[in-house]
Amino acid sequence: MLRRHGWLSRTTTEFREAIILKSQYRRLQAGETLFLAGEEPRGLYGLATGALGAFIAPDDMLPVFAHFFQPGSWFGEIPALTGRHHVVGLQTSRETALLHLPMHALSELVVAKPHYWKFLGQLAAEHVEIAIGAVGDLMRRDNKQRFVALLMRLAGGRTPGPHATPHEVDISQEDLATICNLARTTVNGILNQLEEDRLIERSYRRIRIIDQDSLRALITD
Repeated sequence: MLRRHGWLSRTTTEFREAIILKSQYRRLQAGETLFLAGEEPRGLYGLATGALGAFIAPDDMLPVFAHFFQPGSWFGEIPALTGRHHVVGLQTSRETALLHLPMHALSELVVAKPHYWKFLGQLAAEHVEIAIGAVGDLMRRDNKQRFVALLMRLAGGRTPGPHATPHEVDISQEDLATICNLARTTVNGILNQLEEDRLIERSYRRIRIIDQDSLRALITD
């Protein structure tokens, strides 16, 4: 998965194999916390299977759901680049397998080959693009369009292409309403309509994308 999908697949073979060789394999159960916002840098993490919810704590408020990582995702590069604490916390929503490249192993790699830093910069740039895209989606005035755009972003299918096949999103209706800045009743109405149109399927705290092309058509300007 991590060799063929996501950020690592877009780097060089040499870098890709060096990362995998020095990484540790970890398996977590649903509901486990990987790290919290405010904790010290831990290195890089690559999500092989499962799913992770990202939480932010703005202005010392209680953590708020902010993003959903799908398999193929990597994270942890910002604290690794800056030496500062994590700005988000990550928690598993189902059984999850990861690769973890500790800070000392990452330091050894970039000391030996300083040009490897550029790949971390590329990962950071990808995350900035996701954040900017999310801000753009939140600026949509139409409630349904804003909701669908953000749901597709969480599902990994905001952009057409072979690397953007939506999956399932593990999220509560309350968290969806918070992310989209909508009332829960409004979110429930939109979800009911999308399910009636056979664009999604719902189960407890989980939404599965059925027809990504039709969903994408709803938000095409």
